[in-house]
Amino acid sequence: FLVTLSGAANATIGRAQGRGSLVDDDRVPIDPALPGQYLADLSAGPGVDDYLLVANPNAQAVTARLTWVRPDGTGATRDLTIPAHQRVTLPVASEPNIAGQGDVSVAVQATDPALAIDADHSAYWGGGQAGRATEGVTPSPTWYFAEGSTTSFEEWITVFNPTNSWVDVQFVFVGTSGVLQTRTVRIAEGPGRLKVRVRDWLGSADHGTRITATGPGGAAGVVAERTMTWEWAAGQPEGHSTPGQSALAANWYFAEGDNAFFATYFALLNPSDAYSWVRIYYLHENGQLYSQDVAVPPWCRVTATTPASVPAGAFSMDADVLWGGAPVAAERMLYGGPNWTIGHAGVGEALAPTWRLTEGVTSSDAARDLLFGTPTESAAA
Repeated sequence: FLVTLSGAANATIGRAQGRGSLVDDDRVPIDPALPGQYLADLSAGPGVDDYLLVANPNAQAVTARLTWVRPDGTGATRDLTIPAHQRVTLPVASEPNIAGQGDVSVAVQATDPALAIDADHSAYWGGGQAGRATEGVTPSPTWYFAEGSTTSFEEWITVFNPTNSWVDVQFVFVGTSGVLQTRTVRIAEGPGRLKVRVRDWLGSADHGTRITATGPGGAAGVVAERTMTWEWAAGQPEGHSTPGQSALAANWYFAEGDNAFFATYFALLNPSDAYSWVRIYYLHENGQLYSQDVAVPPWCRVTATTPASVPAGAFSMDADVLWGGAPVAAERMLYGGPNWTIGHAGVGEALAPTWRLTEGVTSSDAARDLLFGTPTESAAA
């Protein structure tokens, strides 16, 4: 037995299994003081090949602590050393004590509070013909998803509670003409996770989503991930995921857009009582700048398509709120091929001088492109 004392008069007794630096326990606490990134919606199989990518951007080795959380809240943890400036690829279906056990969430942390660590995950199914990927994030009490649809898609939202207590998770689903539904669900004990099939709540609807979490002390930090899947032919699936946005903003930037080989869609969510007017700028590969104005009423989600005035080709995008309007959440989706044989989604970002990308591959069966947008008057070096 493993006995963990949480105070002079309290103890919990659970099962433990040691394999060097690995522990499998009923619930494994996650230390919020350790730096790291969190991922809500992974799979340990069967039927999905999911990979956890962990990168060390430091000039010295880092010890990474992985804390896995199963749907019932039980967990497993292990430490591994990652050399300086290296990345490791971990097949989730091969992870000790969770392999083959289905859905999981994970906290990826550096045991040294002074060192950073990065994490992504990439999941593939259908013999590698379909996949989705998303970046790790840090916990926040609020998350926004501008995109969401159960019309031609299956949509799932997973919420990961890395705290050591219960949290109440409120979902506000915002449609094209107002709030569709509000629901609150409790994750009874932490760490824990919740996965919702959105169709079971909403039926068929295009929507955006606001998620807020509260615990015994008020606002509680959680992480979320939205996954959408579809079949472009019988038995031929595809999908994409995003972690959402933890804040609204008046400016959002997107490095990738295309209307030559893809159809580009732009989702805007205004979860407030004030009106918002958004101007979308298209910075085209031909060097020209095009724009489109979109009105987003209070508590509405609007989808914008690339205007006909934008020539065929690749472009970056900048969404700016005009005239002091309400800040928004923004997301960009690209779909291509007959019946959308491929597709992906990404949330808007603020400008930054440095970006770190954990996932990347240049093998013969994969293509990898880095896309840069410079919406300033100075060229990027």
